[in-house]
Amino acid sequence: MTMEDRMARTLGVLQKVLKPGQYEAWSNVVRKLGSTEPGQKRRRIGVLAIDDASRAKEKFIEAVVGDAFSDQEVRDAIEGRWAALPSSTKRLTIRHGDKVARFGPVLEIPSKTLESLDVEIVEIRDARHAPELLRADLPIIITDKKDKSFPSYLHTVLNPLILEGGADGNIVLSGQETSRLQIAPKNTDLVTSLFKERLPTSKRETIEQQRIAIRSMIEECNVTLDASKRELHLVKTRAISLKAKVDGVLAQLRKQYDAMDVSRELQENKRLLGESFDGFKWYKIWDLDDLGERLSWTVTMGYGTTIERRLEWFAGLMGASQQRITELASEYLEEIPDSLPTATLKNRIQQIDAASSSVVASSFTGPVVNRRRQLAETATQHLQSRFLRRVYASLLAMPVAVGTPAMSWANQVLDLSLAAPTGAIALLLCIRHISKGWEKGRRKWWADYDRIELGLEDDIRLAVKNTLETRVMLIPQMAIEESALLVSQQELIIQELAEEVATLEER
Repeated sequence: MTMEDRMARTLGVLQKVLKPGQYEAWSNVVRKLGSTEPGQKRRRIGVLAIDDASRAKEKFIEAVVGDAFSDQEVRDAIEGRWAALPSSTKRLTIRHGDKVARFGPVLEIPSKTLESLDVEIVEIRDARHAPELLRADLPIIITDKKDKSFPSYLHTVLNPLILEGGADGNIVLSGQETSRLQIAPKNTDLVTSLFKERLPTSKRETIEQQRIAIRSMIEECNVTLDASKRELHLVKTRAISLKAKVDGVLAQLRKQYDAMDVSRELQENKRLLGESFDGFKWYKIWDLDDLGERLSWTVTMGYGTTIERRLEWFAGLMGASQQRITELASEYLEEIPDSLPTATLKNRIQQIDAASSSVVASSFTGPVVNRRRQLAETATQHLQSRFLRRVYASLLAMPVAVGTPAMSWANQVLDLSLAAPTGAIALLLCIRHISKGWEKGRRKWWADYDRIELGLEDDIRLAVKNTLETRVMLIPQMAIEESALLVSQQELIIQELAEEVATLEER
């Protein structure tokens, strides 16, 4: 396999692994390594200033120009060298000439320093065009920061000379704080010595640079893949943390629900309702119009009011928990790195969040309200109608039961000693008929009560469970499950890319 084929194959894998900006930088490196400029005789010194080190770069250019900078025409040409060039110009070349002259991006000045060293200065406009340094025999980077962060190819392929420039224009060789160079025209000899020491004796070998570039690209692929693995591991760790937080909130909800003890509340409600029925004054048959209202009021106010209030409070607690859990899920999604394609997942969750409503009390109190309505509209109505039929029948029978003995006594059929007890007995039998009607109707009502209330505790528990699953837990579950799926897919992609990089390392 030729070097060009290896470069092309490595660059193809690089495009799959790196971000577009990183890939474009390496693509420029490969293009520069594969290109030549015929007719080049002078050795090149590439200069790039980054991190606001422009003042130090100007001092450096002045020192390179040397004594020629004292000439006003040269000074004006140096200071205005970029002014006449379009913004698309990537580099500017300063070289020796008999007089000041400009040829597009080439500036010629009469400089003994440049002439004696037989070099030309290639000044790079900014860090975006850093690959232009690949054309230089001595690449120099001037920065104003001790903690430098350069693209990897600047270190591995170029191995540049790093100069640290201060706000006063002073420049220090990186890592050599004691060798401070006061860059100024009078220090031209120091700069000349520096060039002579650092300039290679021969031109850089393109093949060797290409080998270094291939090794560097493979190394950057491995570094990027390792970083991606760490990001995915961090996402899984955060997912576990989110699940633990959500489980903690749910545990508190379950604890509060268990503390309500719905079964005990229902038993207590039945006991209190029984006491209300025991104290109900059914014998006030002279006020039949008010009897039905008093009976309905007893059932309506006595059935499920306590458990209903407790469920309303629990619904409010669950609503607050729902908001907290949704916030936790949103924070988790925001922390997922951009390497995972979560845009679709975030949009779906935002749509669900906007469409879903908060927990309402009727979600839990509905079973209680429905059973109260059933008791009032069926069981209580049956009790009332049965009892009233007994009352009406007894009221109709009373005149006959009492009047017959009286008429018999008046017609001297019965003696008073027999007529009076007979009438009293007949009246008692009518009252007894009404009392037995009430007792029979109440027993039937309690049978209806047990039938209607059957399964109420299970219905409430099911309503709580459904609300948790369809409202409270929907967003965090989707966030955790969908992100886990994305992580798994990304892990497969990373594994495949790692295998491709491994094949490059074997060649």
